[in-house]
Amino acid sequence: MNILKNIQNLKPFLEFILSLLCVLLIITILQKEVSAESSSLSVIDQGLLTINADNLELKHIILEFEAQHSLMFTGLSDFMDNKITLSYTGSTMDIIAKLLKLLKIQNYAYTFSGEQLIHVTVLPTSTTIINSLGLVTETIKKPDTNKLNSSTVLIQKVLPDSQGEMVQLEVNDYIIAYNGHKIPNARRLIDYVKKYKVEESVSIIIVRDERILEFTLKGGLIGVQIITIPMKFEILENYYRDLGI
Repeated sequence: MNILKNIQNLKPFLEFILSLLCVLLIITILQKEVSAESSSLSVIDQGLLTINADNLELKHIILEFEAQHSLMFTGLSDFMDNKITLSYTGSTMDIIAKLLKLLKIQNYAYTFSGEQLIHVTVLPTSTTIINSLGLVTETIKKPDTNKLNSSTVLIQKVLPDSQGEMVQLEVNDYIIAYNGHKIPNARRLIDYVKKYKVEESVSIIIVRDERILEFTLKGGLIGVQIITIPMKFEILENYYRDLGI
C-alpha cells in the first residue's frame, strides 16, 4: 500500500520529467533543421568558398550570401523555392555562376564596389532586334537563322568611380570585342575579364552611334552592368572585318 502511495506521489514529478524530455527532443530536432538549412556555405583558405547543398531551397542559400557576405540579389523571386543540389569550391563569382547555371539563367550582371562583388542582378532575356545598331520594337517571330544568329553585349549601366566611367563608356554602348576577342554574350565577356590581371593593359572595342571606338584599360573589373542582345549577323561581321578579328 505504501509503495502504491509513493508511486502516486511521484507521478507529477515523472510527468514533468517526461514533458521536459519531449521539449528537449523537439528543440534538438529544430536545431538540426536550422543547421541543415544554414550550413551550405563556408569560407576556406585564400578567400575561397565551399558550398554543400543537398536538395536545399535557393532562398536559404541566398539568405546566407546576404547575411555572411553582404551580397544582394535582384530578379530571383521566381526561383526562391527551387531545390539546389551542389557541392563545389571556388570564388564567390564561380559559385554564383554554378547556381545560375543550375537555374538555367543566362543573362545576369554583377555590381562591384572596388573589387568587392556587392550585387547580382538577373536580367530578362531580350527579344528585340538590332537594326543598324538602333533598337527596334518589333519582336523576333520567325528569325532568319542566317541573319539573326549573332549577338553581342549591351551596357545597361556604368558604375561610378569605375574603369568604365574613367574611359567614358556609356549606357547603350555595344561591347563587341575585348583584347582582340569577339564578345558574343555577357558570360564570354566575364570569362575574358577574369583572365587578365589588374597590372595588364587590355583593349575594349565598343560601337556607339554606328561608330567603332577603342579604349585601353587595365585588366580586371570594368565596372559595367551588361546584357546579351541579338544583332544582325551581317552588321556584326562587318565590324569584325573592319577590325581584322
